[in-house]
Amino acid sequence: SNFAMAWRKLGVSRLILNWSPDLWVEALRRAYQLRDRLPEAERLHTIATYQRFVAQDRDAAEAAYRQLLRLDPDDPTAVGDLGEILASRGEFAAADSLVTRGNELDPAAVGFDDRLWYELAEADTQQARQTLASFEKAFPGYDYAWARVWFQVGVGAYDVAQREMSSIGLRFPEPGHQADVHQWLATLHMLQGHLNEGERQYRALGRTQEQRMDEGDALDAMAQLAIVYS
Repeated sequence: SNFAMAWRKLGVSRLILNWSPDLWVEALRRAYQLRDRLPEAERLHTIATYQRFVAQDRDAAEAAYRQLLRLDPDDPTAVGDLGEILASRGEFAAADSLVTRGNELDPAAVGFDDRLWYELAEADTQQARQTLASFEKAFPGYDYAWARVWFQVGVGAYDVAQREMSSIGLRFPEPGHQADVHQWLATLHMLQGHLNEGERQYRALGRTQEQRMDEGDALDAMAQLAIVYS
């Protein structure tokens, strides 16, 4: 059972750290093969993670998370992950309810960030504004720059969002942050019909991904640019 648990944790860690897919897929597959040696809760986590990320079967992943929550209603990981699956289907109210519960169980900045996304997706800007205020109160040391950007995007204040994104780009020169800034600036410009500026940001994204030696993402950036002119 220790081997199975170690493989799952290794796979999840590699996934979170954005390692090459072949590395985290192999680890999660090993864990899944050994799942019957695990305690029931860990077995269900292993099934859910494998089905969600490797098999890409959201229904099977959801079933495993729901079974896990019947076993332990206070499992914060299962609550949060099930919320993400529901949100991916557009069930934002249900996802918001779950992530609110998850924050009660295990307060985390990422949980408040998810709530902000879900509430903006429901066009509940008043509640989203309250969530952002609660976010800042609960985690005073956290950098809220991106959360503020999402809020401005959600309320349609694209010019404000673009200025805040550009500010993030100036503050964080690391290629990973730069790629995120270029990606989102390109998206916002395209939403507003600013094709030339969108093209410029997509090209900058491609160059940044090449600097990171991430050939797949660089090609993806160029593919998105091609879509602009298709």
